[in-house]
Amino acid sequence: MWKRTAVVLTLCVMLILTLAVGTAFAGVITSILVDGDSTPPYVSASNTITIEVYTTSDGDVKVGSVVTFIYGSTEPEIKVPGVTASKPSSTKCVVDNYPLKPGVNSITITAKVDGVSETKKLTVTFPNAPTEGATFSVGDITTQTKVTAFSGNIILDLGKGNYLVNFGSLAGDQSLAIRVDDLDLPKSYSPSGFVCISPVYEIDSNGNTLGAPAKLTVKYTGIGAEPDRITVFRSDDYDFSNSTDINLGGLVNKTARTVTIPLEGTVDGYYAVFISVVGAQNYTDLPADGWYYHPVSALFAKGVMKPANSSPGNNPWGYLGVGGSDTFGLSSSLNICRGEFAYIIVKALGLPLIDVSTSTFPDVDSGLSGEYEDAIETAARNGLIAGLPNGNFGWDATLTREQAAAIIARATRLTLVTDEQAVDAVLQTAFADGADKDVSDGTGISIWARPSVLACYKAGYIGGVPSAGGSVEFQGGASLTRAQAASLIHKMMQKMKLL
Repeated sequence: MWKRTAVVLTLCVMLILTLAVGTAFAGVITSILVDGDSTPPYVSASNTITIEVYTTSDGDVKVGSVVTFIYGSTEPEIKVPGVTASKPSSTKCVVDNYPLKPGVNSITITAKVDGVSETKKLTVTFPNAPTEGATFSVGDITTQTKVTAFSGNIILDLGKGNYLVNFGSLAGDQSLAIRVDDLDLPKSYSPSGFVCISPVYEIDSNGNTLGAPAKLTVKYTGIGAEPDRITVFRSDDYDFSNSTDINLGGLVNKTARTVTIPLEGTVDGYYAVFISVVGAQNYTDLPADGWYYHPVSALFAKGVMKPANSSPGNNPWGYLGVGGSDTFGLSSSLNICRGEFAYIIVKALGLPLIDVSTSTFPDVDSGLSGEYEDAIETAARNGLIAGLPNGNFGWDATLTREQAAAIIARATRLTLVTDEQAVDAVLQTAFADGADKDVSDGTGISIWARPSVLACYKAGYIGGVPSAGGSVEFQGGASLTRAQAASLIHKMMQKMKLL
């Protein structure tokens, strides 16, 4: 009986002491708000939150391992890039952009006022899901190599040492945010001929540009969709209704259902994955059973090749006699010109356009503008094309088959055989006109082009043309048709894994 009474007394004393201690420390922190909410449980659709801490009087306040407010100081100690903090009054501390990890986050808040301390713990859940309105912020991209947002639905691979630039100088703000803007699929306001198959994401770097190349990977819906018809668009508007929308193409991983595009320079904008629905039902000269149907459809979907019809903006190349908006421009008599082929190969390779005010070639400078002029300049500066002896490029002249072979060999960096006799021996065996080095009649292969033709032939990029008697000629001096150009570029993109 005595022992039982002693135990009870001991427990009572302990309870009294506990209550006394609790009373002494209670009340230092009067309230805490998470994104304006004072009632747990806290769930945030974004990976950063705003925390407001209210105390009875001025004192030291520590919010996680991120910010420390020091009594009497107006400048809090911030230990994480991108976080901002302020003390609007002696009893209020505010932390903006407090970072969260995916899942459950435990945040310890400690306040000390007049020698009395109090600690409270918050639990905030960040699902990291691509819900509409969700934001994934990065405080400083120079500390990141890869940003994986919304459970991997969008990934920005920055590489090592990337940074943001503002008007040619290192930007003072190296932060970046990715937002989910729209989940309404499919979109009635998709680019003409396309249907949206992903959420719309916005990337916002406050108007800055990337200092080094990066890659963007976006997941899409649509099991079984043909990779050749899937592409990524970037727009200045979330509804993709702007005439400046850019078809960025992209490499499709059918198993993971992702599209990866290169990014360089401009990064701000709205991104979404689309699938092309353009085909035989849209163009009378694109029959579904035609040998060029698949290459042309794929190049159109990836933004590499445009129709050469009379629709505005589709025919800056000087083509005459092409049909109306119901034709793509694929007749056997419509040969591709040098300017369009240069434009197509730059788009196919995903080379960033060089913005020029004056072109290297006088005829390009006076005859073309915008992305068309920039593409030719980009091809020239990357060593893919060369001008004519008179200094012009001849952008509106037709491209010959051997000229196309030379450009493809440069673009794909094929190894050229320099032994003239070895080159001649193979070409004479492969083509009926392989021994002919005079292309004035359209047949044969010029001396300067023979190594490139051989390299492209061996790589499977280009073959011969059936001629009379069942033989196969290369016809290096003949013009390349737009349909043949589409097939050639499509093969190149397949072999280089650019689709």
